[in-house]
Amino acid sequence: MNRRQRDTRRLPSGRKQGRRRIRPGIPNPFSGDRRRRLSEQLHEEAEKPYRYDSNRKTVLWITLALGIWIALGVAAMLADISQARMLSRWRDQGFVTAPPPLGATFGQDDSEVLVAFAEQNNIPCGSVEELLGGAPGCARIVEFSGDVNSGDDLSTMVFGGLVLTLLIAAALIASFAYQASRNLLTLKSEGQRFSPTAAMVWLFVPIVNIYRGVQIFSELWKGSDPEASTSDPIEWKARPATDLIPMWWLSFGVTVAGMFFGARAVGLFISGSTLQDQIDATNMLVIPDLLLIVPAVLGFIVIRGIHDRQQRRFRVVGEHLAVPKPSTAEPESEPGPTRR
Repeated sequence: MNRRQRDTRRLPSGRKQGRRRIRPGIPNPFSGDRRRRLSEQLHEEAEKPYRYDSNRKTVLWITLALGIWIALGVAAMLADISQARMLSRWRDQGFVTAPPPLGATFGQDDSEVLVAFAEQNNIPCGSVEELLGGAPGCARIVEFSGDVNSGDDLSTMVFGGLVLTLLIAAALIASFAYQASRNLLTLKSEGQRFSPTAAMVWLFVPIVNIYRGVQIFSELWKGSDPEASTSDPIEWKARPATDLIPMWWLSFGVTVAGMFFGARAVGLFISGSTLQDQIDATNMLVIPDLLLIVPAVLGFIVIRGIHDRQQRRFRVVGEHLAVPKPSTAEPESEPGPTRR
């Protein structure tokens, strides 16, 4: 037996010298071929003839989401009113500042923070031992701190519910816009500026979606007009849109800004740190809370109006098979860079 044969015998079972065998692995879903095939399938699906599809179920879900949004807006308003009244009650008992939220002072024990807070407000609670022992003055400090933290926890829960409801409502409204835009061809309204996909995608582009939202829903409103001509497929473009659409999107922008930056904006007008300053700031937050209701009501009216108009136009047009044209989207109709 020569040396090469001995070396080969020493190799583990299944392995041999020379080129390694390449075994088939998990297919890469992001490969160029797969992306191209997926894109071709989507284009083929989008270019298939189709008929009118009602948005009734989506409108029901949107109504539910907007109803929850309004309820949370009212809850936020009541929470701020309750917080302001609670702070006013403790102010009347001689406190001049509010206790910091528990756990907000890094590197310092909460008990020490409350003792320092008591000294700041001239409350007899001079040590951690007195605080833990439940001395009369310390009991008031603990009760006040508990009230403040309970109010903060409630406000945080309401804010979290608003953010979650906003995301759900945004997805539902985008789905509605896609199907409503897709329905226009079945209603004999042609020449729309935004494709169904563009109508959906633009609504998720921050800041720009306010401007595009007005254009998209104005197009849906006009293209769904039951009184527009069914023989002239572009006569609907001369029809007016409702003024509620720009009002809806403007109020939406103001509301979202108020949700995330309302407290900071109030801080520009009220920069003090006294208990009275916090009461004034909390009372001012009631205004953004009330504004939460406005876009929900306007959005419901617009979406319900477009749906009703499409239903009425469908009864006028009847069953009509829409044959989409090959996709030649205009650069301004879809977000993203233009391919050359």
